[in-house]
Amino acid sequence: MKKHSILYILALALCMCSCAKNPYKRDVSSIQVNFTLYAFENDILDLAQHFSEEKRLGMIATYPVFFEVFNEQIMRIGNSSDSLYSARLHEVMTDEYMTEMYKLTLPLRENRSEIHEKLHSALRYFRYYFPQNPLPQFLTFVGPGISVATIDTSALGIGLDRYLGSNAEIYKEMEIAKFTRQNMIPERIPVDVMRALAESTFPMAFEESFFEENYLLAHMIGHGRYMFFVKSMLPTTPDTIIWGYTAKQLEFVEKSEREFWKYFVSNNDLLFGSNYMDMKRFTEDGPFTHVFTRESPARIGQWVGFRIVESFMKQNPSVSMQELFDITSAQEIMQMAKYNP
Repeated sequence: MKKHSILYILALALCMCSCAKNPYKRDVSSIQVNFTLYAFENDILDLAQHFSEEKRLGMIATYPVFFEVFNEQIMRIGNSSDSLYSARLHEVMTDEYMTEMYKLTLPLRENRSEIHEKLHSALRYFRYYFPQNPLPQFLTFVGPGISVATIDTSALGIGLDRYLGSNAEIYKEMEIAKFTRQNMIPERIPVDVMRALAESTFPMAFEESFFEENYLLAHMIGHGRYMFFVKSMLPTTPDTIIWGYTAKQLEFVEKSEREFWKYFVSNNDLLFGSNYMDMKRFTEDGPFTHVFTRESPARIGQWVGFRIVESFMKQNPSVSMQELFDITSAQEIMQMAKYNP
């Protein structure tokens, strides 16, 4: 056999071995998921341009939850039964900003089948882990810069104007920070949708307590549990997309995990403290985590929390995803994780 053929076979074997070692992949080929990705943005624009009572009632029938939420909470123009509603709707839907956003989102709207396909793949995994859970109504919309809008477990709307690409001129004109624009890309849609689905399926009040405890470590593990959910639903999505990190940032967090944990455990007042600013500093987005270096991305607390949850699931393979979210004590997860980076 020729040398280059041997090398090819070895490379193929290594590739197959690597794929087989993905601990998040499952055989979901037999799982069927039927759902519609509604184009709410088309229907609401049609209502604004050609208003009639019949169309309004049709919107209520098609979007029994999202329609009035869009009117009252997203666009803030009041309930559709108000006498001034049609005029207000026409005004906001045909103003300069919305007209421009409809133009800019046209490629995404014309390519909605690709969004549907990616969500379908993720929802197969959701059905694998949660066969009895109902799915929300999925839809796309154009609005005032909202990535994903959820109404309990009834409806999930994807704001297409939030995914125009990190270099979109309109984002620069709006002076959106670079670290935010970095994730305003179409590839992030499935990630943001799965994160929103996790939060709506297993709601936890961020301003209160995730578990029986209310301190930074509990919040880190709470976020980590959400990110473990996302990773499990999107097992082949690159970690740079899952986490919204650059390749360099991802390499930094992977290499620095032990140092991050040493920092946290050496500051027990921090790890077991309930200071809101500390929770914000280590779990929310930003240009970097200032207590480390400018190389470190934001959300280090979420990253470490995810690694704790990942360790917990490795140490306890009989625990189902549902059982993971049924746990009410962060300390229980921490102890059973045997986390030692």
